[in-house]
Amino acid sequence: MRKIGYDIIAKNANSKSADFDKLVTEAEYKWYIKDTPFARKSNLYCVMNYRFKFNAIGLDYVRAEEAGISKPLSKEEYMSIYCGENRRNLMIMEHYRWCAFHICHGFIPATIAEILYDRDADGRYTNGKDFMRCTHGNITTMAGLNAFAEIISKRDNISLEEADVIKYDYQTMDQAYEYLQKSGYVIVRRQ
Repeated sequence: MRKIGYDIIAKNANSKSADFDKLVTEAEYKWYIKDTPFARKSNLYCVMNYRFKFNAIGLDYVRAEEAGISKPLSKEEYMSIYCGENRRNLMIMEHYRWCAFHICHGFIPATIAEILYDRDADGRYTNGKDFMRCTHGNITTMAGLNAFAEIISKRDNISLEEADVIKYDYQTMDQAYEYLQKSGYVIVRRQ
């Protein structure tokens, strides 16, 4: 059975550096020092779900040295398959996977009052995210995420685009090509 380096992919997904040595240092620091064990587990489960998402659109990923007869896709080829309706469907899938992960770890949706008024020890709004009470303002439906953005937009007097959190559900697969490439994997068509 081949060993998938999910932890390596998850670590690299948290680093923005293009320089490999710096990437490893940043990823290791964020993974082991900055992130909580819960955040590490959440990131790990996110990349463990890559195969399911890729398979859903006729793709897969393999270690670069194991690509064999499977021709690795260029970023343009990947994006042409991924974008459009596939992109939206995978974003929705990611959001509900994220919600299920949190619910399975004891989290419940935050109330509108918690989203609007709760603050942390430094006086910053928590937007309903409270690890002690196990609440989160984004454990909701897609329509609920739009309502969340409207609430935050009005409270903070910012644009809906600035308050939008759906972008994070898109981000996972939008940046999958780079995350995998940095980790020594390539995307191929499913055999």
